[in-house]
Amino acid sequence: MSKKNILLIFILGLALFLRIWGLDYGLPYFLINDERTLVYGALKMGELKTLIPAFNPEEFHVLYYAPLMSYLYLIFLVPFILIQYFIGSFSNFAEITSYFTINPGPVWLVARMVNALMGAAAVYLIYLIGRKMMNHWVGLISALFLTFSFLHLQFSHFTRIWGPTLFFVLLIMLLSLYIYKTPKRKYYLWMGIVGGLSFGTNYIAPAALFIFLMAHFLAGKKSFRERLRDKNLWFTAVTFILVTTIFIFIYPQLFTGWTGMGRLGGALSAGRSLTEFIKVFLIYLKISFFYEPIVSVFALAGLIFSFFKSRKIFFISLSWPIFWIFITYFILHGGEISGKPHSHYILMVIPWFILLASLAVYQLVVRFSLTTRVFMLGLIFIYPLAVALQYDYLLSQKDTRILAKEWMEDNIPAGTKILSNWGGINPTPTKEAILFQKELDEGSLRAADKALLALKDKDYPKPAYDILKLAYIDKEKLLSPEQLNNYRYFLVAFWQEEDLTIKERSIIGKARLLKEFKQSQEDVIRDVQGNRFMQPVSVLFFLERFGPTVRIYQL
Repeated sequence: MSKKNILLIFILGLALFLRIWGLDYGLPYFLINDERTLVYGALKMGELKTLIPAFNPEEFHVLYYAPLMSYLYLIFLVPFILIQYFIGSFSNFAEITSYFTINPGPVWLVARMVNALMGAAAVYLIYLIGRKMMNHWVGLISALFLTFSFLHLQFSHFTRIWGPTLFFVLLIMLLSLYIYKTPKRKYYLWMGIVGGLSFGTNYIAPAALFIFLMAHFLAGKKSFRERLRDKNLWFTAVTFILVTTIFIFIYPQLFTGWTGMGRLGGALSAGRSLTEFIKVFLIYLKISFFYEPIVSVFALAGLIFSFFKSRKIFFISLSWPIFWIFITYFILHGGEISGKPHSHYILMVIPWFILLASLAVYQLVVRFSLTTRVFMLGLIFIYPLAVALQYDYLLSQKDTRILAKEWMEDNIPAGTKILSNWGGINPTPTKEAILFQKELDEGSLRAADKALLALKDKDYPKPAYDILKLAYIDKEKLLSPEQLNNYRYFLVAFWQEEDLTIKERSIIGKARLLKEFKQSQEDVIRDVQGNRFMQPVSVLFFLERFGPTVRIYQL
């Protein structure tokens, strides 16, 4: 085995390690936005014994993304659940369903492992792209950049849709290269299939077919008309439409309401302007420099190099980022994007920047000896490596909400009456507390609450509290101030203190602060895992753990 292949295996192993370390962050609680929908979709398919959500639209309201990842999770979850069933003390599947509803950690860990594996596979894909575009060294440098990419590392840890979306975007990029260099029909067939599968993952992912169209129309010396009439192009189109139609048939809800493409109407009807588009484009570039500073600097150098080396490569290099941001601004979302864009959308152009950066780094180090190259690469990658290690370390630390819950269970007697504005994590409620909350607002009950009600007293988890979860109750159905006075403690979590409601502030005003948990000694709280985190990743080095400020008040 050659040294280059050994180096590739090392990089892939490192990529997988960095995506597995901290994989259990927050479990068994749900602290990450959007993480529940796809796994719930898979579990609902198993529960209803159907692979077609269209047959039970009401039951699948929890699934607001395209269902391909739910199918993939199901492939891994079914053997895991069957093993648990046969080695456990469950008398029927209803019991194991109830168990995993109350203790979902193992199920989510399996699903997160799927995303971690896809993240490591994406590193291999970008290596293949870099090698196909240039050479083995550019491929290795590209693989290293994606291995340490903060944003890709983040989405490879959780069951969110954007990591798998990038996987399919990279597949489209790789196939586009094959079509550009050797336009065989089999590559066009695979392009149609992969494009359709990308739609089944995320309805916006087929926007990456723009890269395929560039490859098709720019390859060779045929005229535009000849390219347009090429049977292979229409072969891809038909294949893509067939695969896409399958997903539309099995999940037509993708086109209605909030789910997926149902948002397009609102976005298209919102006001747009070229000035605002330029503003958004610059904001995304700013986010790129915040998240991936080394990649961004070298990508800029690579872009300048391509301008002087080949104007064709220069304009191709600009086209995909401009087109993707055009899609996010003009089609994907409404007016919200121009105020504070969703930072994770930049993930789709990070590989493009990585390839440009790798080209620049290669041109920088190629003239030196192997020893000097390794030293220079070490200097270039030391900061991305440090960021990746710090991020994973923080994931391995207990979240502020988990620390607060553990402290409360150690210091507050079971059965105590407690108010809470926490979401995603709460102390175990007593059956009486669940029934009271049901009486106030039946829609506020979660699946875990219903599963707890079905448990026998001897199996009920301890300690349990007479807790009222304010975060889930319709504000119009909340108790009067007099009734709230019967509670002894108030659990509060917030990112910014001004986010607290007037009612929450009024309760706190009469209370005594008992305990506080913060992510650092600083007063500034950063929601690093949030969709709109817009700060340099260097802030990670000032954090001790993730999570909002959590306070426990005595009333």
